[in-house]
Amino acid sequence: MVWTPLQEVLVKGPLWVTEVVNGQFSLQRRKGRGSGISGLIFGTIDSVWESKSFLYRILYTPPDSEVSYSIAESNNKDETDKHWNWLANNLAPSLVSLDNPDDMLSLVNGKIASLLAESCEPPSTTADNSKEQEKKSFQTASHRFITLFDMHSEEKLVNYYSCSLWKNKVPRQGWMYLSVNYMCFYSYLVGTEVSIVLAWVDIKLIERGANLLLPESIRVATREEEVRSHWIIIN
Repeated sequence: MVWTPLQEVLVKGPLWVTEVVNGQFSLQRRKGRGSGISGLIFGTIDSVWESKSFLYRILYTPPDSEVSYSIAESNNKDETDKHWNWLANNLAPSLVSLDNPDDMLSLVNGKIASLLAESCEPPSTTADNSKEQEKKSFQTASHRFITLFDMHSEEKLVNYYSCSLWKNKVPRQGWMYLSVNYMCFYSYLVGTEVSIVLAWVDIKLIERGANLLLPESIRVATREEEVRSHWIIIN
């Protein structure tokens, strides 16, 4: 888990579940995350709608306030519990002695800033060839995404996956591209081209395949497609 600078967040929402509350601190878990296909899709949707996604987060909510602040994030349950226990034993008792909400917020902000400073490590001077190669591959995919779907040059690609589109009872191998505003699919096999562009605002349903024929798949339906939907099989 990492401590983070205080950032305003929504406490309640369809994607978060509050697991534990201790005074003004709360520990939340992200819905729909895991190792299966649902984890893949929800993780990508998180990336589309947020700057970054974690499975767990710790929030601080000042008394009588409608605003909460994210102060720590992690994908590891043990690390999350360690940070949560540290807050309960070291910071929560200090807040009890304060009456002014502004003083409480200032104390939390100062302590988190101090923890951030202590955890900072000097950047590595060793070149990471793997990360550099990954960066180049993503840049290539971004250029291909813009070209294939005639997107504006500022449309940001978030992620892309090798997959198959189930069309007319035949899977068509291709690539799924997920950007800030669109979910796209492209395939070109044996002279046949398939290109699909779906705006996120038009998608009304994304669900995991629940049958033996397509276990590792998702079904995507838009507002205009009450009957027809797209089955995508993740490779």
